[in-house]
Amino acid sequence: MKVPVLLPNIFDHPFTYTSKERLKIGDYVEVPFGKKKMIGIIWDNFDASWNSFTYNGRGEELYTYQGFKRSVNFSFKIAAQSRHEMMPLYRKLNFLVSQTAPDYKGTRMRGNFVKVTIGSLLDRTPGIINSVSLKWQKDYPWEINIDGPEQGRDKEMQVLPHVLDVSVQFTPVHNFIPKKSVTDSPFIFKHERNGSMREEEKWYKKGVATTLEEASPEGQRNGMGDKLLDISTTQTEAAKIAAEKAKERAQLDAQARAEEEARIAEEKEAKRQAQLDAQAEADAALDDYFDDIDWDEWEEDEYDMADENQVNNDLTLNQDKVPPRIEPKPIKQISTGVSLPTNLQKSKEAEWKKEKRRKRQAALNARGNVRT
Repeated sequence: MKVPVLLPNIFDHPFTYTSKERLKIGDYVEVPFGKKKMIGIIWDNFDASWNSFTYNGRGEELYTYQGFKRSVNFSFKIAAQSRHEMMPLYRKLNFLVSQTAPDYKGTRMRGNFVKVTIGSLLDRTPGIINSVSLKWQKDYPWEINIDGPEQGRDKEMQVLPHVLDVSVQFTPVHNFIPKKSVTDSPFIFKHERNGSMREEEKWYKKGVATTLEEASPEGQRNGMGDKLLDISTTQTEAAKIAAEKAKERAQLDAQARAEEEARIAEEKEAKRQAQLDAQAEADAALDDYFDDIDWDEWEEDEYDMADENQVNNDLTLNQDKVPPRIEPKPIKQISTGVSLPTNLQKSKEAEWKKEKRRKRQAALNARGNVRT
């Protein structure tokens, strides 16, 4: 069978090996790597689905890509070193097992969504737990609760093994788009979308090496932390280099803070300038409105209104015996703030003046009839 093996080196992907033994994910194996052997771990499965088809007249199969699926299986042991560790260990293990059961809100059943962390291989990776398997070996010791029936010292204990083998099958639901990429698909290392991290830890920001120097260990660490020191470097020299690096990092941090403060100040200035421009535009619109008013006509209209008020007062004095007439209140017009075109404004003003003159003439005629 072919199994993916993750090796402790700079590569960001597992290597595929063939084994006659049936291995499960989480097992440690010794595999050949070049001229030497290395210890690796059977890692998770990355499965690509392909549809096969054939053309008439062609003997081989052709393929089209269908989809991607990833599953992670990991195993661990729990071991109680004392009687006081039994209850907390089994309480935590019971909570883990319960992730395969549903949760209820009211009368609705729903599943459980979890985040799994295994060092930096799985860094708060969201997903679902498909299964949890518990096993024990015949040589594992048990808690037998020897004097529990007699209400002795072990009356709170339960009959459970001190050691258990736990296997978990986990299906990740990635919070990024899984795709072929060195920098954009962090399958097996940390990413800043899952939490804060130092700049040196952002391995995904480094692109593919284009030269032999960049592919060397020193080139790989460029921008990822302190450079590697020669093995013959003394402790005093190492301390001096570390102090210089700390000073350089402090300068970079100060520069970053200054750039951030400048950016914030620039945003505030742009916001203030936008407010001033909006105020200036409003003032200009108001000035244009008053410039369009014919003040001579406005004064004439004021005099006409004064004469009309005098006529109304005379009619009121001569019609004391006439019962008052309740006039309906006019409907108030709500201004929309949108000015009319110039030709419509002049037309409205002409109609308004004509109506004023008609009312004034009618009032004068009525006053003459009353006096007669």
